[in-house]
Amino acid sequence: MLQFMRELVHLRREQAWVGYSDFEAMCSDDAAVMVHRVQSDAASLISVHNLSASPQRLELPDVALSKTALRLQRGLTLDGDAVEAAPYGFGWFFL
Repeated sequence: MLQFMRELVHLRREQAWVGYSDFEAMCSDDAAVMVHRVQSDAASLISVHNLSASPQRLELPDVALSKTALRLQRGLTLDGDAVEAAPYGFGWFFL
């Protein structure tokens, strides 16, 4: 838990724009999955959160996600245009 909090603090310091940029909820067919985008003039962040106790698969064909853009994650994997999230898994993609 301490290591995770250190990662969050480091990302917040490195990417301060995340805290004050425009927020947009993105469409998800599954009520258990929350996807949102934070957009600044220079960069954007897409966050995927599985809020359920079961694994979820989410298709995001309009978003070019890559493993290199995945900066913070727990229990999340990429499979082409799909994201597979373990129970309560999440990932932050910096684009």
